[in-house]
Amino acid sequence: MGHDANEFAVGDLDNDGETDLVTVSTSAGTINVRLGNGDGTFDSALSYNAPSPEDVAVGDINGDGFADIVASSEPGTNEECISFGGCAGFSVLLNDGDGTFGTATTTVVPFSSSIVSVDIANFAPNDGLEDVLIGAPPIISTDPAIHVFHGDGDGGFSDRTSWSVDGQGTLYDAEAANINVPSGEVSDIVAIVGPGSTSDFPRALIYSHGGSGLQASRLLGPSTIDDGEIATGDFNRDGWTDVIGMSRSSTQSNVMIWVQNAFTGNGGGAFIGPATDLAIADADEDGDLDMMFTRASDDWLVWKVNDQMFETPAVEGSFDSTSAITTRVIANDFNRDGRMDFLFLDTESEVVRLLSNTCTARYAAITLNSSPNPSIFGSDATFTVSVQQRENAPVPTGNVTLYEGSTVRGTGTLNDARNAFITISNLSVGSHTLHAVYEGNGEFGAQTSAEYVHTASAPPFGPPPNVIATGNGAANEITINWTATSDTMNYDVLRRENGGWSVIATVGGPPYVDSDVVNTSAYFYAVRSRRNNFELSGESNVDAATTATLALPGDKKIRATDITTTRSLINSLRVAVGLSAFTYTESSLTGVRVKAIHYTELRDTLNPARTLLGLAPVTFPNTVAAGQTIQRADILAIRNSMQ
Repeated sequence: MGHDANEFAVGDLDNDGETDLVTVSTSAGTINVRLGNGDGTFDSALSYNAPSPEDVAVGDINGDGFADIVASSEPGTNEECISFGGCAGFSVLLNDGDGTFGTATTTVVPFSSSIVSVDIANFAPNDGLEDVLIGAPPIISTDPAIHVFHGDGDGGFSDRTSWSVDGQGTLYDAEAANINVPSGEVSDIVAIVGPGSTSDFPRALIYSHGGSGLQASRLLGPSTIDDGEIATGDFNRDGWTDVIGMSRSSTQSNVMIWVQNAFTGNGGGAFIGPATDLAIADADEDGDLDMMFTRASDDWLVWKVNDQMFETPAVEGSFDSTSAITTRVIANDFNRDGRMDFLFLDTESEVVRLLSNTCTARYAAITLNSSPNPSIFGSDATFTVSVQQRENAPVPTGNVTLYEGSTVRGTGTLNDARNAFITISNLSVGSHTLHAVYEGNGEFGAQTSAEYVHTASAPPFGPPPNVIATGNGAANEITINWTATSDTMNYDVLRRENGGWSVIATVGGPPYVDSDVVNTSAYFYAVRSRRNNFELSGESNVDAATTATLALPGDKKIRATDITTTRSLINSLRVAVGLSAFTYTESSLTGVRVKAIHYTELRDTLNPARTLLGLAPVTFPNTVAAGQTIQRADILAIRNSMQ
């Protein structure tokens, strides 16, 4: 890969969907391009001249849809540079549209003694153009150290915005990231500096893309620092970009993590030995970003697993070759299998080494949405569970389950678009917190979505739905419940008596407890809404309840007392709807054996009362004829209709 190669970058340079590799050789003065084959291997290098390239980045500078190359340079003989008393710069190689590049053009970075970082992002609102971010420690400490060269859309630059880090110390790294908003077209800047006159420790700094300059600062440590590194990502999966800052000396590296927007969240630290570089990727396919470090003192690699913000110990390993001295690492899916691999730069052997990811339980992102939200009580709400794989991974298949807490609300099967649809029509009024679980298959591991809140709104003004009356024989009372309607001032609770409805209470909302009842009796109830004193809705559905204790004995035998109690309940319902009480065969059952006619009379006298109120007749499980035994289920069918 060339003598003294010390930096690399990756990107799709020829738009064929494969990851390509760019390396730089400082002493040879070349930028080397290797097109990827999609299997973790690369073609032979095409080399391009540039003055002393060191750091390198890939991005579309001229807006033609093809990735260009930007590399730091040292144009020490440039006339403009000499006028500044010595300075550095950067070179731009524009893509010809096929992965080959034109001649490098160099831009001077005023005041600079060297270039420590190069990045490409859009820093200007509303122009949609890529700009170049340069981190360049100045010759004089009070001069600017962070520069944004604003792209003109033609491969050149229209102007420059610069910031000084005077008093903060030496600049070690500057990277682009969306810190102030969860996502956006315009980037902020995160930098590592220090120590300086205003701080005894290294610091991580944020500069706002809005032009307000320094926005936030956090201590990094330790006090001795030879170099530093910035990495960003959503490490706690809250939708905000978090920051990792790494300061390093010859003996120790310190890693600090700050979560949430603009460093407002918590920070945590870890010591990992003298690391030289870090890369961020979900290495273990669990959906959380992990950290991979290199250590130049030996061939060791340090993998820090993100187990909800890196609570697990670091995992260390090495290449088989004892001569490997890895100084740089980058993460990408180099073999197009949908898993993130790691590419290491080995300056001792002048090669790059690919560490392929063979994690067997693949990760798929699961999201949950509903429509409409809010829904109206009694109407359908359709929940969409989406299980989306990473690029180049196979398509996930299988089933998903929708939960509210631990209660299963429904299940579905993923279609070809990796979506499952679950429809629910019985959500009660109010907020419902749900989550979805993908059970996985032989290729993908199980995943759980974030919690999702769906709201079911009250039905519009009208007869209150879902009126349910429940009797309590022990307390001698009946509770009436219903679903409240919107735009309703209060509710009339009605009870059927002597063939007509009577308002027994006017209340602000459910439930209502009717204690003006007779023991071992049954009653019909309904409710209506009242918008104001003059506008009433129609009556709700009707429900029956009883103050009798209806549980049958555990031995399942039907006794005469069971028949007698049920006769009393049915006659109270008949009288309530205006029918006459029925005279049953053998009115006194004392000492009488229960016969089929005793049951059939109950059945035949109950349904006419229900029919008069528009209630569906009770469906009986058995046809009982003379001489047949009455089953427990036969009596329960009658009693359940009055519960």
